[in-house]
Amino acid sequence: MKMKGDWLGFYEYGEGYLLPYFGERVNYRLSLIDTEEGFEGTCIEDDSKFSIKEISKISGFVEEGMISFANTCLLYTSPSPRDRG
Repeated sequence: MKMKGDWLGFYEYGEGYLLPYFGERVNYRLSLIDTEEGFEGTCIEDDSKFSIKEISKISGFVEEGMISFANTCLLYTSPSPRDRG
Protein backbone atom coordinates (compact mmCIF):
# COMPACT_ATOMS: atom_id res chain seq x y z
CA MET A 1 0.00 0.00 0.00
CA LYS A 2 1.36 3.40 -0.97
CA MET A 3 1.20 6.01 1.80
CA LYS A 4 2.63 9.06 0.03
CA GLY A 5 0.63 12.24 0.62
CA ASP A 6 -1.08 14.20 3.38
CA TRP A 7 -3.22 12.26 5.84
CA LEU A 8 -5.56 13.64 8.50
CA GLY A 9 -6.38 11.79 11.69
CA PHE A 10 -6.85 12.09 15.43
CA TYR A 11 -5.98 10.39 18.67
CA GLU A 12 -8.01 10.36 21.85
CA TYR A 13 -6.86 10.69 25.46
CA GLY A 14 -7.81 7.44 27.13
CA GLU A 15 -7.15 5.53 30.32
CA GLY A 16 -4.76 7.41 32.59
CA TYR A 17 -6.21 10.85 31.80
CA LEU A 18 -8.78 12.44 34.08
CA LEU A 19 -11.66 14.68 33.04
CA PRO A 20 -11.76 17.06 31.30
CA TYR A 21 -8.96 15.46 29.21
CA PHE A 22 -10.26 11.88 29.13
CA GLY A 23 -12.01 11.39 25.77
CA GLU A 24 -10.60 14.60 24.24
CA ARG A 25 -9.57 14.20 20.60
CA VAL A 26 -6.48 15.82 19.12
CA ASN A 27 -6.33 16.21 15.34
CA TYR A 28 -3.07 15.74 13.44
CA ARG A 29 -1.76 15.95 9.88
CA LEU A 30 0.84 13.53 8.51
CA SER A 31 2.89 14.40 5.42
CA LEU A 32 4.40 11.14 4.17
CA ILE A 33 6.71 9.73 1.51
CA ASP A 34 7.13 6.06 0.64
CA THR A 35 10.43 4.29 1.42
CA GLU A 36 11.71 0.79 0.75
CA GLU A 37 10.94 -0.16 4.36
CA GLY A 38 7.50 1.52 4.50
CA PHE A 39 7.02 5.27 4.89
CA GLU A 40 8.35 8.31 6.73
CA GLY A 41 7.47 11.95 7.11
CA THR A 42 6.33 14.60 9.54
CA CYS A 43 3.43 15.14 11.93
CA ILE A 44 1.80 18.36 13.12
CA GLU A 45 -0.73 18.12 15.96
CA ASP A 46 -3.43 20.60 16.93
CA ASP A 47 -2.69 22.36 20.19
CA SER A 48 -3.90 20.72 23.40
CA LYS A 49 -2.53 20.45 26.93
CA PHE A 50 -0.52 17.27 26.24
CA SER A 51 0.05 17.44 22.47
CA ILE A 52 3.51 17.65 20.91
CA LYS A 53 4.20 21.34 20.33
CA GLU A 54 6.60 20.85 17.42
CA ILE A 55 6.80 19.16 14.05
CA SER A 56 7.70 15.55 14.82
CA LYS A 57 9.05 12.70 12.70
CA ILE A 58 6.98 9.71 11.62
CA SER A 59 8.23 6.31 10.45
CA GLY A 60 6.17 3.22 9.87
CA PHE A 61 4.94 0.39 7.69
CA VAL A 62 1.79 -1.32 6.41
CA GLU A 63 1.35 -5.05 6.98
CA GLU A 64 -1.75 -7.14 6.23
CA GLY A 65 -3.98 -4.07 6.12
CA MET A 66 -2.72 -2.62 9.43
CA ILE A 67 -0.83 0.69 9.55
CA SER A 68 1.81 0.95 12.27
CA PHE A 69 3.91 4.04 12.94
CA ALA A 70 6.05 5.72 15.57
CA ASN A 71 6.00 9.45 16.26
CA THR A 72 9.33 10.77 17.59
CA CYS A 73 10.31 14.25 18.69
CA LEU A 74 12.98 16.15 20.59
CA LEU A 75 12.39 16.93 24.27
CA TYR A 76 12.39 20.64 25.12
CA THR A 77 12.47 22.08 28.61
CA SER A 78 11.88 25.63 27.35
CA PRO A 79 9.21 26.88 24.92
CA SER A 80 9.28 24.89 21.69
CA PRO A 81 10.31 26.47 18.36
CA ARG A 82 6.64 26.58 17.34
CA ASP A 83 5.78 28.62 20.49
CA ARG A 84 8.65 31.09 20.08
CA GLY A 85 7.01 32.90 17.18
